[in-house]
Amino acid sequence: MGSGKGHAVSKRYARALLMLGDEHGRHEIFARDLDAFCQVLASEPSLARFFDNPAVLREDKLSTLNQIIAAASPDGLVSNFLKLALEKGRLTIVPDIRDEYVRQLDARSGRARADVSSATPLGAGAIERIRAHLVALLHKDVFVESSVDESLIGGLVVRVGNTVYDASVSNRIRRLRERLVAVH
Repeated sequence: MGSGKGHAVSKRYARALLMLGDEHGRHEIFARDLDAFCQVLASEPSLARFFDNPAVLREDKLSTLNQIIAAASPDGLVSNFLKLALEKGRLTIVPDIRDEYVRQLDARSGRARADVSSATPLGAGAIERIRAHLVALLHKDVFVESSVDESLIGGLVVRVGNTVYDASVSNRIRRLRERLVAVH
């Protein structure tokens, strides 16, 4: 997510969604439905350009959004939120709003999210061991999402918020190279 004005806008929209979620008890539904919409935007990059294009009529944008909503069947409040975001010219920052919403919801709930990258796919047991280690380290419930990054060669990179734990082979090689260069 960017900084400055865009970040402030995302925070405001996320706070509004949190208040709506409090009022209706639908936080997890909101997160799921926002994520589904963001996946549609990410899978079709031309959609973001379409929604951002000032030459496209508002009615055409609304018609396209309504088609996405009909296919995804999000909660009615999320549908209304997406239409409001379209009206305010904020539809393409919904991924930032969703990220901020999830961050604020996690902070309230005492949860943390960890992105774990490894050179090869991790099994359920390895993911659970990583999760248990992070729970003990952070004293929070931790949701772990894993992905494969073959450039790591081996080991892991764990990101929790702004903190990165880099135990990858590629990082070890880089550090060794830096020490060897410093010696000469």
